[in-house]
Amino acid sequence: CAAGRPRCFLCGLPINPDGHVCPRANGHTVLEAG
Repeated sequence: CAAGRPRCFLCGLPINPDGHVCPRANGHTVLEAG
């Protein structure tokens, strides 16, 4: 459940408050919520 968290523009998975390691970027891109 995304529970109001923003979605990653690459993979569509929710971005956690502590960041998001995108599987479509093979873990090379760490996105932060906000």
